[in-house]
Amino acid sequence: MAKKVVVSYREVENAIFDGINKNRELRRVVARFIDDVHDTWITIWEASGPHPYETGDYVASIKKRKLPMRSRIWMKRALARGALVGAVYSDSPVAHFIEYGTDVDYPESKSPWGPNTPTPEFSPMRRTQDAMRRGLRVR
Repeated sequence: MAKKVVVSYREVENAIFDGINKNRELRRVVARFIDDVHDTWITIWEASGPHPYETGDYVASIKKRKLPMRSRIWMKRALARGALVGAVYSDSPVAHFIEYGTDVDYPESKSPWGPNTPTPEFSPMRRTQDAMRRGLRVR
């Protein structure tokens, strides 16, 4: 009878980080993936336009960050789950409104865009996530 082997999530996560740490090509693949996510997010946003109040600020707010190996090792110890090797995010103060939309303004609203200016849900981040899961790439 075969002996049952139990592997913890932490062991799998450590193996992933060790593989990234030891393999230069794998580090390049991870870096390219972060670039692909960034490029896909911008492409999806631009392809879904024109958008109301579009000034280019939202595209400029989409940032990418590749964590240096030293940070990855620290994160490996710090995170309870997930293998964070980089991040793509928007630091725009209106990113949440663009992603999820807004309701109709109430009568005395102090909306920065004027009265009764509901924003539709564009969800560029969620659409990017879906595209990456399906394996679509911009390049």
